[in-house]
Parts: sequence; structure tokens; C-alpha cells
Amino acid sequence: MDSLRDRDVTFIAIIRDELDRRFFSAVNDTTNWLANDAVLAAPLVTPSGAAIMRKTVSRVGQDDPRSRAAAAVTATAVHVMDELAGVRSRQEELEQERKKSRTTLVD
Repeated sequence: MDSLRDRDVTFIAIIRDELDRRFFSAVNDTTNWLANDAVLAAPLVTPSGAAIMRKTVSRVGQDDPRSRAAAAVTATAVHVMDELAGVRSRQEELEQERKKSRTTLVD
């Protein structure tokens, strides 16, 4: 039974090291999900996302990126709101054209 437990511990250690190397590299920012604002923004808007992010950061020993994640979410929201404002005005233009077309047919 002890050998099975030893193998399990070894397996978990290998998987943990591999995950750290692939997703939380402190040396290479291109493979560090905690250095990517788009990746940070996604869990922040999910239930318990900030808590999970805090736990992950404490486990891998990196700086807390929640303020950067909040800034990324805000920037995305501003961008989406700007696009929606343009869509609304376009919809208003179409509605005006529709009304004009209807009155033109009646005259």
C-alpha cells in the first residue's frame, strides 16, 4: 500500500511541476498566464474567480494580479460600450429610414 501512495505522491509532484512550467513560468512571460491580461480578466468575472486567482497566485508564489485583471475588465467593458453606442445609433438610423419608407409609400 505504501508503494502505491509513494507513486501517487511522485505523480502529483510531476504533474504540478509540469503545470507550473507550462502555465505559470516566472522566467518566461509568454507562458505565464498570470502575466496575460486577457487570461486574468476571464476568471475575475466568474463566481469565486477572484478567490481562485488569489489562491493560485499564493501557490505559485507570484505577485497578486487582481488589480491588473480589474483594469483589463474595465478596459474591455469600455470598448464594448463604445461599440454598443455605435450600434444603437445605427439602429435609430434604420428605424428612421423605415418610417420614411412607409410614409413615402402612402403619399
